[in-house]
Amino acid sequence: MIYALNAVDEKLRPSVGQKTMNIAWMRQHGLAVPDGFVIGADVYHEAIKYNGYENILYDLSIQVPNREDELLRFSSLMVQSILALEFPEPVIQEIKRFWDEMGSPAVVVRFSDFGNGLSVTNYTGRLRGATNVKEFNEILLGIKLSWSKLWTEEAIRFRQSLGYSHQRLLMAVIVQRYVEGEVSGLLYTANPRNNRSDQVVIRSTWGLGEALVRDEVRPDHWVLDTDGSIYQASIMVKHDLRQSISDPRRSGSERSPVPAELRTVSTLEEGQISELLNIASLLIDSFPGEPQVVEWTYVSKKLFLLQLRPLGTMYPRIDNLPEDDTQREESRIYLQFNQLIGTRAPFTPLGLSLWSRLLCGVMEEFTGKPQPDEPSWLSRAGNRLWIDITNQLLLPPKRSFLLSIVKDRRPEGNGLLSRTLLQYRSNIRSMGTTIGDIRWRLIWRNRAVGFRSPTKAAFRLKKSGSEMIAVLEKGSSGITTLAAALSWLDNSVPLIARMLLDQVSYAIPALISLAKIEAEMKRWPVQPLELDSFRQLPYNNPIFEIARHLYVASTYYLESNRELTEEHSDLYGLTRYIYHYGLCDFDPGSKRWHEERNLVESLIEALNVMKENPDHSLDTIRALAQQMADHVPKLADKYRGIFARKQMEYYCSVAKALAGSEQQILETITQIVAIIRRVFVQIGADMELRGSLEKAEAIFMLSLEELHGDNSGWARLSQENKLNYEAEQARTLVPWLLISSGEALYSETSDLPHNQICGLPLNGGVYTGKVRVITEESLPYAERGEVYVINHFNAEWDQKLNYAGALILEREETNSYLGVLGRIFATPAVRGVTHAAEILHDGMMVRIDGRTGLVTILEMPPGSSEVNEGSDETIIPTQA
Repeated sequence: MIYALNAVDEKLRPSVGQKTMNIAWMRQHGLAVPDGFVIGADVYHEAIKYNGYENILYDLSIQVPNREDELLRFSSLMVQSILALEFPEPVIQEIKRFWDEMGSPAVVVRFSDFGNGLSVTNYTGRLRGATNVKEFNEILLGIKLSWSKLWTEEAIRFRQSLGYSHQRLLMAVIVQRYVEGEVSGLLYTANPRNNRSDQVVIRSTWGLGEALVRDEVRPDHWVLDTDGSIYQASIMVKHDLRQSISDPRRSGSERSPVPAELRTVSTLEEGQISELLNIASLLIDSFPGEPQVVEWTYVSKKLFLLQLRPLGTMYPRIDNLPEDDTQREESRIYLQFNQLIGTRAPFTPLGLSLWSRLLCGVMEEFTGKPQPDEPSWLSRAGNRLWIDITNQLLLPPKRSFLLSIVKDRRPEGNGLLSRTLLQYRSNIRSMGTTIGDIRWRLIWRNRAVGFRSPTKAAFRLKKSGSEMIAVLEKGSSGITTLAAALSWLDNSVPLIARMLLDQVSYAIPALISLAKIEAEMKRWPVQPLELDSFRQLPYNNPIFEIARHLYVASTYYLESNRELTEEHSDLYGLTRYIYHYGLCDFDPGSKRWHEERNLVESLIEALNVMKENPDHSLDTIRALAQQMADHVPKLADKYRGIFARKQMEYYCSVAKALAGSEQQILETITQIVAIIRRVFVQIGADMELRGSLEKAEAIFMLSLEELHGDNSGWARLSQENKLNYEAEQARTLVPWLLISSGEALYSETSDLPHNQICGLPLNGGVYTGKVRVITEESLPYAERGEVYVINHFNAEWDQKLNYAGALILEREETNSYLGVLGRIFATPAVRGVTHAAEILHDGMMVRIDGRTGLVTILEMPPGSSEVNEGSDETIIPTQA
C-alpha cells in the first residue's frame, strides 16, 4: 500500500500510477531525484471504507448534476467529505515510519495519477501540490487535499467532457524530500510551439519552479537543436517580477522580489545548459517518438529532476516516411484527409484501415495502376490519414490551388475534398494519353452530360448512388463469419471506388460553375450574396425523411415536454448540423445518428423549434439560390459586359440544377459506411459470444490487418488501440498540414486585414463575445461568457477563469497552466497574441478561432480608438 520510491517496479504500476513510475525510472537510470515514498491508490479506498463512506460516496458519484449551481454545491460536499476522512491507525504508523527513515525532512506532497485511465489526459500535471511541508500532521492533510482534488468542480467537468466514470476513482500520492531550488525550470525534449522533434526547449526562472508552472513569471527561454547548437535564446529583463522561495516561518512558499543584480542576468550558465541537453538526449533515446517534459531545479549548482511526464500536446509524426536517405533529407508535406472530408475527429483503427483501402482503390481507378498496401503518398498519424502533396506543390498550377486550401479558414472541409478532386481533373487531358483507361472516357462523358443537361446529371448522380447501395445491401446479407465479412469487403472496395469516381464526375460541372461564379464575383466592387445558398441546398432533401422517422420513433421524447433549444433555429442550420454531426460520419466505428440517444434528442428539439419558425424553410434557401441566379448575371452585365452576363447565366443555371450534389455524394458515402458498420457489429457480437472480444464494439478498435491475424491477441490489441484512440479524441487542436520533420502547421496568417490579429492556436472552437482585459483590479468585474485577455497570471484567479467564454493569452507556451486550463474546459483559446492587452480593450466585440489562432475585432466600444500596433517586447537577445 505504501512503497519507497527506490522499491517501485512495473508490477506496482496499477497502484502507484504513471507519474510515480516515471520518477522511479529516473532513479533507476542514475539521475538525481529526491528520495521519498508513495501512498498507493488503494489507501484512498481503504480510508473511505474505514470511515464508512463507501456507499455514500459511491451513490453520490453516480448522481453528478449538470446544472452549474448544483454542480458547485455537489463538488463542495464531496471535497468536505474527503477532508473529513480519518486514516486507519496502521496507515498513519506506516507513513510516519517512512518519513522518519528519511530523517523527518521538509517534503513535497504531489499527485500521481487518477484512476480509470485518466493518466493519459495529463490532467494531474497542472494541479499544484503542497510544498515545503514541515509537520507530520500537515503531510496527512496534504494527502487528503490530494484526494479531494478528484472532486473539484473542474475535475468533475473534465471527466464529464471525456466521458469518464466518476465511480471508484483512485489516486496515488507521492511524498518526496523538499529541495529548495535556486534556479528551476522545465525541459522539453521537443518544441511544443511548432511540433518539431529535432529541437529541445529549456525554460528557467529564479527560485522555485512553482511560479513558472503556474505562469506567474516570464522565464528565460532557450531553443536548441538536438546537436547542441543554440537556435534561439531570450533572456528576459525581470522588472517587477517576483520569484517563488521557501517560507522560513512555516510550511509552503512565498513570493519575493527578484534582486536587482539578477534582473538582467541569465538564470543558467553554459555548462548547465549542456547538462540539461544531455538529459534531453537520454530521454529522446529512451522514449523514441514520445516527447517528454521534465521539471528540474538546481541546488548549489547540483541538478535535481523532480517530475517527468509525456508532452501530451505534441501531435504524432508521420509513421511511414520514405526509407531512401535522399528522400528523408527532403521535406515532405502532408495534408490531412480527415478535415478534407469535413471531420476533425480521428478514425477508429478499423475505419483508418478501411479508408486507406478505399483511397488506394480510388487511386487504382484513377491511374489504372495497382497500389501497394502502404503507398508512400498516404500516411497515418494520430489516428488520421495524411496525403503527401509535396509533388503537387512542385507544379505551379497545383501549388497555387493547394496553398489556397491552406489559407481557407472555414471549418467545413467538404468543399475542400471536391475542389481537390477538381484540381486533379483539370490535368486529366494531358494524362489521358498515358492512362488510357476506359473509365476516364466515361468520366469525361459524365462531365459533358452535366454541362449539357445538369438536371439529367443530377438524376444520374442519385441513381448511381442508389444502385451501389442496393448492390452492397444484397452482398452483405447472410454474412455470419469474420472471414466472410473480410472477403466481402475486399471484393467491394473496387466497386465502391468506381462508384465514388462516377459520383464525383457527375458533380464536377457544379463545382466548376461555383468556382467560375466565385472568381467572377471577386472582380466586382460589391459582393451580392454568399455562395453557400448553392452549396448547401439539399438536392434530395433527406431532412424530412429523417424527421419522419424521428417523429415515429420518438413519441416518448415529444411527450416529455423537453425544453426546446435555440441552437438550430432554422432549417439551414439544422441541415448543416445533421450533415456534419448526424449523417456525414465516415467512420464505421462511430454510432449512426439513430443509435445515439443524445443526438436524437437534440434533433427532435431542433425539429420542434423548426415547427415554431415556419419562415425558415427549404423554400427560403431555394429563394436565396434563385436570387443569386437572378442577381449575379445582372452584376456581371454591369461590371463586365453582356458576354460575361451570358456566361454567368449559364454557370448559375448549372450550379442551381446541381445544387446539393456534394451532399448527395456525402450521403451515399455515409450509407456505404453504415452498411459496413452493420456487418461488423454483427460479427463483433459473435466474437463477444465466443470470448475473442470483451465487447462487440471492440471490433472497431482492431484494424483490418489485425483482424486478418491471430485471434489470440485481439482482446489485448483492442484495449491498447482504444487508449490511443481516446487520447486522440480528447485532442482539441489538430493541424491542417504536417511536415516530415514533425512540424505542425495550423493556418496561414499573412496579409491580415486591419481588424484582425493572429496568435497561435491552442484550443479548438470559435467564440464571439465582449473583451475583458484581466488584471487584479478588473477580475472582480469580469462577467460570465466574456473573452478574457490575459498577459500574466495569478494563482488566485482559478475559479473565476472557469467562467470565461474564451481565452486570449499573450504567452506562447502550449503546456502553460492557462493553456491546460483552457483544454480542460474545452474553452476556445488562442496563445501568443503579442500585446493583446494593449490592442484589445474592454467592451470590444471579438470573434476568436481556436483552430487557427485568428482574432477578429467585430465592433469597437463607444469612444475607443483604432487598433494600435503595440510595442516591442523587452528582451535581451543572444546570438546563436
